[in-house]
Amino acid sequence: MQATQGEMIEILQIGTSYGRVRCLAPRQIEQMKASLTAHGQLTAIVVVKRQTKLELIDGFKRHRAAEQMGWTTLRVTSMDVDEQAQWVAMLALNRATHSMSVLEEALVLREMATMGMTQTGIGQMLNRHKSWVSRRIGLIERLHPELVEQIREGILPPGAARRLLALPAGKQLELATAVTHHSLGSQETELFVRLWKNADPLVREYLLAHPREALANARAGDPEQPPDP
Repeated sequence: MQATQGEMIEILQIGTSYGRVRCLAPRQIEQMKASLTAHGQLTAIVVVKRQTKLELIDGFKRHRAAEQMGWTTLRVTSMDVDEQAQWVAMLALNRATHSMSVLEEALVLREMATMGMTQTGIGQMLNRHKSWVSRRIGLIERLHPELVEQIREGILPPGAARRLLALPAGKQLELATAVTHHSLGSQETELFVRLWKNADPLVREYLLAHPREALANARAGDPEQPPDP
């Protein structure tokens, strides 16, 4: 089936396999539900045709929210691009609204590299330097694979995940458990990681068991010093 400019398409006919590079937090979906309820669909989602089906490349929050709300159709615009260009389009469509996190950009770039493209070639397609591509891909390569999945599922916020990159992969998992269990934000996670790195084993146990109390103690005193259990 081919979508044309602004055509209404059944949601069931739209594939979401490229959603593997998007990290949709439940909060974002709830905000989109509120927007769709109040204003309807203001902007068409964007798809590409792959073999015999349509695949979504932009509008994942709108799609997820509409699906959960029981909508059966969405307004769709299609792009006629190859698989390399579709990743470029995903980045470009989200650049203006800054709706794609740095880690999501990194996931897109890694997909392009997996296709056999060089970092130099990717940079040329995006009008970016090779070093920009390399730094982004490096973020994902340094992050524990289980945390990448948690980000995709909306369990771990991308901002908090970036703060965990200062730790070895094994320790990332340990601290991520405390971050998600206690719902620490990005800045809280940054301080949490700094305190943990500077602490001795006994204080680290306290930090993992009582992160919010430890953060409060640190803010009340010297934020560079670990709390005294």
